[in-house]
Amino acid sequence: WINRPESMLTQFVKSAVFVMPGLSDISKTFADIEKFNPDVLFFFTHINWPLQYLFQAISELRKKIPDLVLSAAADSVAKISLEDAKQYGIDFVFRGDIELNFEEMLRGMISEGLRSHSEPQFLCDWGTLQTLDEIPSPILAGNIDLSSAEKMQIDFGRGCPNSCAYCPIGEIKPRYFSVQRVKSEICYVLNHAPHIRKIQLQASDIFSDETYLILSEIRRMPLSRKIKFESYTHSGFRHSDEKIRLADSDIFSIRIGVQSFNPKSLQAVNRRNDANESKNNILRLRRLAPHADISVELIMGLPYETEETWFDVLEWVFEENLKLFVNHLFVPPESILANSSEGRKYEIFKDVPYFAVKTDVLSAAELTALSAKTRKIVFVMNVIHASKALEKAFYNFAAGFSCKFPYLTLAEKIAETLLSDKSTRKWAKEGMTRMSQHTFSAGYPVCFSRENILGAAHVFKKVFAEAAGSWSQ
Repeated sequence: WINRPESMLTQFVKSAVFVMPGLSDISKTFADIEKFNPDVLFFFTHINWPLQYLFQAISELRKKIPDLVLSAAADSVAKISLEDAKQYGIDFVFRGDIELNFEEMLRGMISEGLRSHSEPQFLCDWGTLQTLDEIPSPILAGNIDLSSAEKMQIDFGRGCPNSCAYCPIGEIKPRYFSVQRVKSEICYVLNHAPHIRKIQLQASDIFSDETYLILSEIRRMPLSRKIKFESYTHSGFRHSDEKIRLADSDIFSIRIGVQSFNPKSLQAVNRRNDANESKNNILRLRRLAPHADISVELIMGLPYETEETWFDVLEWVFEENLKLFVNHLFVPPESILANSSEGRKYEIFKDVPYFAVKTDVLSAAELTALSAKTRKIVFVMNVIHASKALEKAFYNFAAGFSCKFPYLTLAEKIAETLLSDKSTRKWAKEGMTRMSQHTFSAGYPVCFSRENILGAAHVFKKVFAEAAGSWSQ
């Protein structure tokens, strides 16, 4: 944006550093910034950067580069107040469409290389940009090094129509880039990223009227290598057959936002709460797009979610042999959920900001135990999907297994046996340890050695024999 030919800013801005933190270490990131000695630092707050650590790093950087202009995009997940900005030396705090006020910030703060030491300012702009194509594309401008990129996110819009109580995105009304703009960016990435294998199309619902035509555009592209296009939809929306059939290709991976089938949980976070309608929409999408990867996304720790209601959801997912994403609930400060009667009963994890340690109905010990059980089950489902023979054996046995949650009970027993059997416990323990504590998936290809698979087969036989002899009774 600031490097446009007509921009006066290029005359006096020596360098500007933009930081998107991700999972990187704060101290190392800021040490790298110091090497550049920039005029301007602009960073995005993120749930993986606890604010107390972030503020400490900012204070240290301010001491080392006194004339640095520090600005931050403070989204709803990590709110930064003007008091915080003043205490830790942040000059500008942004909300909304940052592009509209970034030049204003620089013009106000930098003049012929001199920094103004004024009070911190809060610049907020929600939704003035009606046509997002006005925003220059960093992809098409060649500002992103794609030479080694294997994954790429391309934004299709901003905002979301759902306004879920735990989510910051819903604060902004949905607006979109044009299909032609997104198509141009996809083509550019395909032509300049020789190692690309996954492109995520970031939109609240890929089947919306503003976005669905990109599916047919992608299908017409002459792809010279295997690439997955990931996108998102909502289980509460019933889209037309014609739109869904556009996704019927193995190049598409569609994640369906479900979160829960517990009506009280969904109502508490302002989600559509008709479980039967959601299930029918999920199965209909799979039926109309059988060649696409279809997965469901759940959130662990929603209000009113007990172990039993959570297992009800998981059991249905595995019974239908659907792929799965599980996210642990985080509760942003000042969000609708945080301020609700249910949300005020939550306790939040300090080291990973805003993740729930205790819910309105589950104690810390109960939530920890439920998370551990779920991780075991998810790990076993990944083992199952690593072998067609294991998958067939598991589903055939579970279908006739007599207990309340046959698929989950069987998977948990297999996990415990994998962890205790001397032939499998080492790699099983290592595999579970590598799984994220807060986000994990099941049903996607995971690389296990032939030795691991044979060990798992031994455990399966052992568990099946025990189950057939005693559990069903």
